[in-house]
Amino acid sequence: STLKKVDVTTIIILFFLSVVMAYYAMLQHEMKQRIIVNLELTATKSAEQINEYLSTGIDILMLASHTLDDMIRDDRPQKEILDFLVNQSAAIVNITSGKSTGIYAAIGNDFLDGTGFDTGDDFVPSSRPWYIGARANIGRVAVIDPYIDVHTKTTMITLAKTLCDVKSVVALDFSMEHLQALIEELNARSQTEMEIVLDRKYKVIAHSDRSKIGQSYISEKDTFGSTLIEKLRSSNENFFSFRFGDSDYIVYTMPVANNWLCLSVFD
Repeated sequence: STLKKVDVTTIIILFFLSVVMAYYAMLQHEMKQRIIVNLELTATKSAEQINEYLSTGIDILMLASHTLDDMIRDDRPQKEILDFLVNQSAAIVNITSGKSTGIYAAIGNDFLDGTGFDTGDDFVPSSRPWYIGARANIGRVAVIDPYIDVHTKTTMITLAKTLCDVKSVVALDFSMEHLQALIEELNARSQTEMEIVLDRKYKVIAHSDRSKIGQSYISEKDTFGSTLIEKLRSSNENFFSFRFGDSDYIVYTMPVANNWLCLSVFD
């Protein structure tokens, strides 16, 4: 009889323990889902602000391309097109507060530079990344990977688009300095461990830690960056988790600027 009472008591205790554990597991799952949703909102806002910054240059380029298309169709002289580019460049410098140096184009066989930069007689537009990138994305604005501008010594990206005759291309350069400042600001006022923008070759083009800019994560071995890319490439979701060193991370990935990725990393 005493043994039976002990068995019943044990069963009751085990039952209540299982109920408590099930309830705890449910709460834990619910809390995890809330955290995931909150982190995703933070990551989405970061990506939206980056795209908003880049959209300024894209909108300017689209408006200019419409006018240039009309000028090409009307067979306007190259001098008139160059004057348009020069006037537009002055307006663009003002509108973007100096974040862009202006607009230029390869029209037919001529290179017309509205920024006033002397490229020299041996300059071949068709061999330049902005021209090649635009021709590979006919009808869309191509975002060309960053480079160091020779006369401003700052990191720039180029936005480029083909015109109505397909062989002509219009482009403008846009400063990465503001994007970098934006990334640092987003990181400072959010709960992210770090904010990263990668190009299509997994090279860091903006990072909340400036010293990381230019790193090629894909070519590294046994580093935070290489572990991040390994998990990124094997994930089919817009978020994933991984462990590096003594820390666990959750990473949200959002597409920005066509082929780039904004990564919001949470510890």
